[in-house]
Amino acid sequence: MTDDEIDAHIRALDEDADELHSDMTPAVSALAAIGEPALPALLEPLAASDELTRLHAQRALEGVIYRRHGFRAGQGFPAGGEDAARADLLAIGYEHDADAASRDAAIARLRDQLRP
Repeated sequence: MTDDEIDAHIRALDEDADELHSDMTPAVSALAAIGEPALPALLEPLAASDELTRLHAQRALEGVIYRRHGFRAGQGFPAGGEDAARADLLAIGYEHDADAASRDAAIARLRDQLRP
């Protein structure tokens, strides 16, 4: 996956939301499927002023973390994977509807995790 393809998914993050699950869009699913390489591109939409954009970015982040711990659609997690994914998400502590200071702190924790 190229940076241009990831950027295209970021630009489309809010497009074509599922009618029954407005938190999911094709771009959310695509970014989650890309996995770890998509994380740096999610930092900006996680900080967006629009709550729906933040929600979509949060769902993509969750999908990346789930994938990191072995989640596969239709199969679920391997043993211990779900607990490890939840622990990672709790350590980041991002919630799209939290106050700005809490979101900023969570984004900083994620940014720190991305540093080599």
